[in-house]
Amino acid sequence: MSELGKDNAISAALDEAAGRSQDGRGRYGRAFRLQAYEYLIRTIRREVPGLQVGLCLEERPVFQALNIQESIRKCNCVL
Repeated sequence: MSELGKDNAISAALDEAAGRSQDGRGRYGRAFRLQAYEYLIRTIRREVPGLQVGLCLEERPVFQALNIQESIRKCNCVL
């Protein structure tokens, strides 16, 4: 099995200009992440309205922008 590497659409979309986050991870730009999360949360809530959504290792401003502050420091794997 080989690694995905950097020559693919997924890796190309990473925000290299922003550098690494404080935890050392490469991330997509905040605007892209917000758009993706908004779509996913809307889809999840349409199917299961009361389900609590958590985002593993995401930044506090993203939780605030998505209005899911109650999920800060909660990951879906432990909800």
